[in-house]
Amino acid sequence: MQEGDWDMEQDLRAAMKKFEAAGELLQVRKEVDPDYELSAVLWRAKRGPAVLFEKVKGSKMRVIGNVNNTRGKFAISLDLPRSEILPRLVHGMEKPVKVEVVSNAPCQQVVIERDIDLAKLLPAPRVSEKDAGPYLTAGILIAKHPETGLRNCSIHRMQVHGPDTLGVNMAPTHLSKMYQRAGELNEPLQVAVCIGNHPAVMLASNMYGRLGSDELEMAGALFGKPLQVAKCRTINMEAPAGCEIVLEGEMRPGELKEEGPFGELMGSYAFRGKRQVFHCKAVTMREDAIYHHVVGSNHPEHLLIMAMPREANIYKSAKVTFPRLEDINMTEGGCGLFHAVVSIRKTGEGEGKKAILTLLTLNDLLKQVTVVDSDIDVHDPVMVEWAIATRVRAEKDVVLFPDLKTNKLDRLANKDGTITKWGIDATRPLDLPAEVYEYATVPAEIMKKVERDWEQYLS
Repeated sequence: MQEGDWDMEQDLRAAMKKFEAAGELLQVRKEVDPDYELSAVLWRAKRGPAVLFEKVKGSKMRVIGNVNNTRGKFAISLDLPRSEILPRLVHGMEKPVKVEVVSNAPCQQVVIERDIDLAKLLPAPRVSEKDAGPYLTAGILIAKHPETGLRNCSIHRMQVHGPDTLGVNMAPTHLSKMYQRAGELNEPLQVAVCIGNHPAVMLASNMYGRLGSDELEMAGALFGKPLQVAKCRTINMEAPAGCEIVLEGEMRPGELKEEGPFGELMGSYAFRGKRQVFHCKAVTMREDAIYHHVVGSNHPEHLLIMAMPREANIYKSAKVTFPRLEDINMTEGGCGLFHAVVSIRKTGEGEGKKAILTLLTLNDLLKQVTVVDSDIDVHDPVMVEWAIATRVRAEKDVVLFPDLKTNKLDRLANKDGTITKWGIDATRPLDLPAEVYEYATVPAEIMKKVERDWEQYLS
């Protein structure tokens, strides 16, 4: 590939084409209001297809949502069977691929460096009833450590404050550490905000590596080839070449402004507070840019963007001490943060409880872990509940761990930052015959045949 060429398979539009071919893209031609109505449509179709809004009131841009609201869509976007999603995400963390810099990138077809007015340019929606204003919710913030130059990506909510300023809610992440160090050096932290990315880039941006791990390189590993990037025009940063919109700017030391409230992952409002400010110096974008909107609160897209990378991180770490771990699901009902269901290949008593301890030790946010056998699909809540109903003796298999360290996101935490965490060992007891717990169903090969030939039964 010559310099200047770019890989169309790495952008949001490539994923959209695959969604359309799979019947997973809905086009809405009715004009919608970005204030609440657009988000309401995405709530109504929260587990349905991706939704492309052709007409958004007050904007010339199209808006897409529900891009990452199901695991199946991520599998479609990378031509993967669903069973390969977790291994591919783990591979992305373990085998990063260096980026490839290209020129003439689609994300720079239009350049705006004067008279920037983000409120007029971007159709940023209002989401929840008590949100403080319009929010950018799908922007990947890309920054470099002010001393090492190592790149980092993360997603943070951004409130539209003024024509060229956004409020940034930074959790205690790598970005906040970079901002703190830049402040100690009395320097602004340069940041590129990238909106409208392929699902692989979105998920990679939330990978939980060490400080200095490059999530853009992890995205390359998900694609199986280097992620193509373009050098920004006004800051020393790179952005995915095929993304739809890039905001180039900086966050200045010590500058804070009131931000919030905002409906967050837990399904409740994050409180108003003093938070950092992003100053936009330039906007680059595609000629017919598509704006990506993620509904806040506990909408499935919001949760999965957080949960799936977290699953890969916990699985990768837990496998070291518990190699019989098979699968993991950070559940939607647990806000993608607090509850996990894991399956294991059990060979001895006590292994279910060991798995519970292992996971609770690895992640402060986890407060409840359910362990099932490998014959249970961790993504099927009915099967998980069935395992609890038929394999659990509460006096032996429900365990409590008082006064464990938790995360400030858990509003039920004690004043000292602890909470009681617990686990359910829903694996088969080994003191009874295995057939007592065997699931009664048709032969597996017959079920596969019916699945394969399903359309023939409908004709």
